[in-house]
Amino acid sequence: MQYTKIKASCIRAKDRLNRTFLVRPDIDLETLGCVICTGFHAEYEHAFLFHVHKTAYVPESWLDSFHTDFLSMRGRTLSDLGPSFRFTYDTGDDWEFDCKVYKRPVDYASDKTAVIIDGAGTGIWEDNAWGFDRYLEGEIPPDTSEDLEDIDWYMPWNLDLDQVSDTDMFDLEDEQDRFNTLLPLDIDTYHEHNSVSSVPYDRTKEDSIWHTFHEYLDDYAPGPQEIRAIFDEFKRVCGVLKENGELPERFDDLEQTGADFSDLYFLIYDMPSQLFIEDNEEDIVSYVKELKSMFIFEREEYEELTDSLAVAYNQLKENKNAQKELDEWREKYPDSFNMYARQVHLYGQIRKLKDAEALLNKLDIMHMEINDENFRLFLSAAGFYRLKGSNRKADQLEEQIERYREQRAEDSDDEDDYDDEDDYFDEKDYDEEDFTDRHMSDMMRRIIISDADRIFRENMEKFRSGMTEETEQALLEAAARSFLLNRKYWISTKKNGDPRARRIDGRSYIVLYTDPETAEKDGVSEPVMSSSSEMMMYSERRRKHTGYLIDPQPGSDGFIFREEALMDKLHDLMTVFTDQIIEERKLELQYIGIDDPDIDEDDIPF
Repeated sequence: MQYTKIKASCIRAKDRLNRTFLVRPDIDLETLGCVICTGFHAEYEHAFLFHVHKTAYVPESWLDSFHTDFLSMRGRTLSDLGPSFRFTYDTGDDWEFDCKVYKRPVDYASDKTAVIIDGAGTGIWEDNAWGFDRYLEGEIPPDTSEDLEDIDWYMPWNLDLDQVSDTDMFDLEDEQDRFNTLLPLDIDTYHEHNSVSSVPYDRTKEDSIWHTFHEYLDDYAPGPQEIRAIFDEFKRVCGVLKENGELPERFDDLEQTGADFSDLYFLIYDMPSQLFIEDNEEDIVSYVKELKSMFIFEREEYEELTDSLAVAYNQLKENKNAQKELDEWREKYPDSFNMYARQVHLYGQIRKLKDAEALLNKLDIMHMEINDENFRLFLSAAGFYRLKGSNRKADQLEEQIERYREQRAEDSDDEDDYDDEDDYFDEKDYDEEDFTDRHMSDMMRRIIISDADRIFRENMEKFRSGMTEETEQALLEAAARSFLLNRKYWISTKKNGDPRARRIDGRSYIVLYTDPETAEKDGVSEPVMSSSSEMMMYSERRRKHTGYLIDPQPGSDGFIFREEALMDKLHDLMTVFTDQIIEERKLELQYIGIDDPDIDEDDIPF
């Protein structure tokens, strides 16, 4: 395909921050703006515009009778800009880029709207141009890795940097992968929120085709009948979409019909997990087979569904069907370590020990370096060698697994990253390490009778009329209890689904609302339901936020929970509940005939 080449250089540092794009020759200006913003890691917190001489091409909403030199971007294309133009993102920070349009077309093997072929630097510093300038001027040491509050300087919150000098790094392959993933989402979101005629979608409205499906999930309580109702409603919606010619081929594209991503996530991950807990493998086979037949899935989704299906067949003693799923998996993704892990597991279950050993020898597992992608294969291999009696090999692999776990714990301060690890070769009918997040969450709800929401609301009212130390501690404990119980909150999201944050006194706080009405009062037009655990995982992953801001409203700053204080309170609560959870788990195992189950604090995934 023939593309037009454009080089965009940040005027603050043209040699250190630039991108070379290939774009479709007929690209419209709104889409071109998304190409440049996504290419430079903008978070779309602000508007963008184009300047050609004295003319500015701006968003439609900016047009008025006073600014006669403003023209709308809508309906205009790259050809309207000429051989060069200036692009501006965020008219407060003024991230300006000089852009050159090359005359000679470029043949490039792609059908995408745009691609990145070269560049320098990681990206802009959202809401922090001053900090970027101070770094460029040499005021900030290159090895700085955290905020320097004493001089009022802060690391960029939108870039994942180990140290500030990493902002000068550019990895073409990584940037291309990121760009290709995010650009279609960014373009769709931009057009959705900047269309004059469109009304933002609200899945909770009763006239939404997804309303009943969402309501079922919103009120979901674990049980086979409830899951059946959810899946039947999902199929009904898909049937209506198909009759109207609107059913997409790809599962993820259901979002474009108004489905919520978290609702769709339930079908792939939560539904099979809950059915496994209830020993309902027949329904897993039924639902997952039908779901797989309806859509094309991304790789991660396909692997998750196929793995669930293979496990269900295996537990139903339908090993030929389990092997058939693995054969199809291997044909589709021959480099999948998860597939090989499940294959070794199946060989072990049906006592094809020679086949399992041959496969592991072919993969050269004993000389393989452990990482996130092959972690489950190491677990399978260690279990297999232990089952076979090859204890030396099992010990060697288990040592690597333990070292890797320790390294991960040091990197993230979270030893629960692998709560979903399977004990593939437990010869009994139970798994003493089957502490899934969902199972533990249900258990805690049964143990803890918490009035955290009531305490929280009462003390929020007291807080608004005057804070006291007693009120502050009651709020903190109530919030910690609500986080422990995985309370639902509402958030305002960015185009990639990440929660929006608010800077207060130079610090960044994730904004949470206790109900959608409060979010709307604060100007959030489309609040999205989330959960405490999702917020904590996001905060752990980004490590750019100081804590959480609860229920800000016009005339009220809301209440700030610093991450450190909240985690300390959570730790106190977890310590109290750990013994209770262990005792209940022991009773469950004794009920199924295990007289002396070995469970200690290390088994609890806190």
